[in-house]
Amino acid sequence: MPASEDVNWNFDPNGLIPLSDDSVVYTSLRITDAWGILEASGGGLMVREKDRIRRVVVPAPANAALSGDGWKLELKPGFKVVPGARREHFTVEHEVQR
Repeated sequence: MPASEDVNWNFDPNGLIPLSDDSVVYTSLRITDAWGILEASGGGLMVREKDRIRRVVVPAPANAALSGDGWKLELKPGFKVVPGARREHFTVEHEVQR
């Protein structure tokens, strides 16, 4: 999930697993951003770049679904799940109005 400058998150402070200075696994996580709400009771990885959160990673769904193993996504109108750079990756983007 891409993260904007307006991203907000809540987490269990006892459930942090630092991987590096820029990456932390949260064992339980709730994120809100322009695209909607991500509830990750099964955990998620938050990646920082240049001192701000840039993206959140959760286990990939079987398809472009709005839920997966330990997480659920609620998109706001105008956003959709699309294939990512790799076959098993997905991301969220704003729908283009034509």
